[in-house]
Amino acid sequence: MTTVACSPTSSAERACGPGRSTAPSIRIDGRLRGSRWRAGGVRGRVAPAAVFAWCAVSSLGLGGCGRPPAAASGGRGRAVLGEVTRAYVTHLRSNAYRPPANEAAFRALLAQAGDAALRRAGVRSVDELLISPRDSQPFVIRYGAEAKDMLDRGVVAYERSGVEGHRLVGYALGYVSDLDQQGFEQLVPDHTN
Repeated sequence: MTTVACSPTSSAERACGPGRSTAPSIRIDGRLRGSRWRAGGVRGRVAPAAVFAWCAVSSLGLGGCGRPPAAASGGRGRAVLGEVTRAYVTHLRSNAYRPPANEAAFRALLAQAGDAALRRAGVRSVDELLISPRDSQPFVIRYGAEAKDMLDRGVVAYERSGVEGHRLVGYALGYVSDLDQQGFEQLVPDHTN
């Protein structure tokens, strides 16, 4: 049970008197959680500016990772596969989770998504939308009864060969991720190129 209580050590209570604190702490599982913290015997306050700075630095990726930024993020390929995934998932949700019958039906669905979807993906046509800009090959997308195996694994589409040992994968939950070869083979062990 979660209740909100005032911390007896808060500066607002010391300034305002008992029971008049405006600095709440949260009681979770019988423990008082407030703005004070203890780590390695050091007690102090976490400044909001420090938290903001840490978030800004970590979101920029300045911590240094093993892969170059283009391969790590998927760049334009992520946007293109994202639009393909979005259209497929929209079709699934509006058709009792039945996949499109064939590629022609899916192309018609992508055409209905209109110019906004093409602009978001950075392409000019539905034909371009079905080809990965990273490996220049068509995305692997299954239709009709063939889609069952992939959908059982939560996969909607993926890059045929990928780049530098990494493939982008579109999921039935509507997101895209970048998997290394080992992770990809665990997710889609019976993949066909």
